[in-house]
Amino acid sequence: MTTTPVDKRNFYLALSVSDGQALANSVGFSIPSLEVQNSELIDTVQKWITLAALGIIDEIRECTSWMAEAITQYQKLSETELTNTKSILTCYSVALLSHLIDSEYLSLGIQESPTLDVTRIDRLIQFLGAEEDIQLVVEDAMDFDPFEEDDEDE
Repeated sequence: MTTTPVDKRNFYLALSVSDGQALANSVGFSIPSLEVQNSELIDTVQKWITLAALGIIDEIRECTSWMAEAITQYQKLSETELTNTKSILTCYSVALLSHLIDSEYLSLGIQESPTLDVTRIDRLIQFLGAEEDIQLVVEDAMDFDPFEEDDEDE
């Protein structure tokens, strides 16, 4: 399957709920209208929520801890550098999974929306460093299917 500029943009957006637009802009994508930004933000949050609700983000974070252990065998990282490395690996993993799901290389295999585990969603919000506006987007995003086909993107 050939990737498109939209696929690339969506990958950058999925790297960070709060800074995805800035990341996409920093690699050459123009800043869209506020309406499009809000839509993209909700789409990104939906993906993160779904992966969190299924426990996938918890598994990713555990694996990033294992990777961090391996890295510390070869690099002397400060506690801050180690925390940042774990965050980078987690964000990359979520963006990669989102891309693979959007590209239909992977399927979550769920027939209906996952049951939201409040504890997992709270951990996700803490990980994202969520401010009040992100929590509002999270509430809006819970009403949508994050990996539903969107005819507008085609």
